[in-house]
Amino acid sequence: MAMPLENLLDLIAHERAHANSVWNFLLVVHIAIFTGLILAKDQIGVIQRLLVLIGYLGFMYINRNAMLDTYEGMFALIEDVQAVELAPGEYGAATLAYWQKDTVRGNLQILSFIHPVAAVFGSLGIIFSNLITVGPREET
Repeated sequence: MAMPLENLLDLIAHERAHANSVWNFLLVVHIAIFTGLILAKDQIGVIQRLLVLIGYLGFMYINRNAMLDTYEGMFALIEDVQAVELAPGEYGAATLAYWQKDTVRGNLQILSFIHPVAAVFGSLGIIFSNLITVGPREET
């Protein structure tokens, strides 16, 4: 027996909320790291930058896997929703029509490419953080 449409839509809403919280966490971590690097009062040593870089890349890996797991669950729910058939005027028909579009899956899959791009730019920002530090510069 198939799950009722209301339950499927509730589960999709839950998955979307979870995906939003993972994206928000990604943004907060980026803001925290780069604010700390920019506002550093002194030059940041190579060892410290290496440790930040390792922690950052580990976070990006874990966050990307959490995001992909969330989207895989959402895709499975969307496939279940796509199997539901309703009359055009029936309750939930407009929402169902939105989730039955093939473009939804394509739009969501694009988001997983943001992690590698952000990791590259974030890593470059960490490696070259002494160029953006606001604190005093050492004279050479």
